[in-house]
Amino acid sequence: MFSPDCQDEIQRRHNGNTFYGPSKVYAIAQCEIQTVSLLGTLMTREEGSYLVVGLDCFIMFIIAISIIRLRWYENVSVSDMKKGKLRIEDFSVYIPNIPITKEDYNNSPELLKAMIAVHFEDIMANELQ
Repeated sequence: MFSPDCQDEIQRRHNGNTFYGPSKVYAIAQCEIQTVSLLGTLMTREEGSYLVVGLDCFIMFIIAISIIRLRWYENVSVSDMKKGKLRIEDFSVYIPNIPITKEDYNNSPELLKAMIAVHFEDIMANELQ
């Protein structure tokens, strides 16, 4: 791998002749594999690099479309807000089975709100532990 002169110099340095300092090896490595296995198929390194660049471009395209779509939704939301089209359902949570019976809150919405708030606090406190 090394030339005979280089081998002699390395051997002298390993034997204690450190006039030029401790031995060091500098090497340049280049991949000589011509084919790579990518996504289960065998292809050349050039085809593999094209595939990776293509996937990167596709991902950037999807991100750009997502940003454009989010800006559109933002404009629609602002327009709805200015026109007063917002409903309470846009900001509410639907609970199909209220865990509190009607007898417990006597059909009083204020008492039900208070009981549900306490119920949610108990659930969240238990979930965090």
